Amino acid sequence: MAAISSVLDEQIEQPVMQAPPADVVTLPCGLMVPGEAVITTAQVRELTGLAEEAIARAATSSGRGERALAALLEHGVVKLGRLEATDKLLNQLTIGDRDCLVLEIRRMTYGDTIEYERWVCPECQGEFELSVSLDDIPVVTSDEPGKNTLTVPLRKGRTATVRMATGADQDAISQTKAKTGAEIDTELLMRTVMSVTDVNGNEHSTVGNRQAVREQMSMADRASILKAIRKQRPGPRLDEVKVTCPDCGESKEITVTLDALFQS
Repeated sequence: MAAISSVLDEQIEQPVMQAPPADVVTLPCGLMVPGEAVITTAQVRELTGLAEEAIARAATSSGRGERALAALLEHGVVKLGRLEATDKLLNQLTIGDRDCLVLEIRRMTYGDTIEYERWVCPECQGEFELSVSLDDIPVVTSDEPGKNTLTVPLRKGRTATVRMATGADQDAISQTKAKTGAEIDTELLMRTVMSVTDVNGNEHSTVGNRQAVREQMSMADRASILKAIRKQRPGPRLDEVKVTCPDCGESKEITVTLDALFQS
């Protein structure tokens, strides 16, 4: 029997798991599209001079930050799942998935390392060059691919059903007249808070209802929802990148910005 097993082991090739191609990205949240399986991957590519020109033009327009980001994704994302990456689909992606794509487009274009020529430690005021790897950026992944809602506890025994913000939300908010942080928060909440359930279990629709989130929702409840959106959404944590000062040894968190990602 031992001899037979030895011969069989030699004749049967063991399957080898192939790593996904370098240009294929796994989305932290994923996108549910009618008639399709949940989209959990995307194909990205290196940005060219054509993309650079388009991003620069977009950066000079109204809502320039969001327009520049949209142009970057338009030129850098080839497919979502098996579907062509149209503007419509890209706008349906959650902010976390879009941030993930931005990081991988950056990796394809410039490599894994972000170089800061001058970083000042907030503790000792020491100045030095700083290198940050894209792999040092924490990423939260959803346990339920495609699910883009969360339940947030509110005061007085109530709960809110909240949809994660998407590219379409970003773009719409950038085009409003909202100027203060509180006004921007109202625009976001109006678009993403789907309903509030009272202590008796009665659900009240709030989506699109400015009065509900502006005049009927307490500051404490608004703060709880905004915190949940920020902390619970799947995606890269661009504002939680840890670096250590070589002079004083203190560890600090920095925010990796779009400008820092695409500086040459």
